[in-house]
Amino acid sequence: MSLVGEVLEFVLELALDSVTSWRMAVSLAATGIVVWLILAYGPQNATGTALAIGAAITGIFLGLRWVRLAEAG
Repeated sequence: MSLVGEVLEFVLELALDSVTSWRMAVSLAATGIVVWLILAYGPQNATGTALAIGAAITGIFLGLRWVRLAEAG
């Protein structure tokens, strides 16, 4: 696995340790799976890395949005 994949895995582990909402845990797990699939089976160059980073940022943003919407009612 590349350095970017290891860094993303480490960040997701830290995030999961501090997550108190099940919705955020689900979204981070789904994001981690998508990022892993991109890194494992996608392009093995800068394009694949950029796609993985974009997917990670989008997944975290959508997870936070899902938690906020659920807390708002």
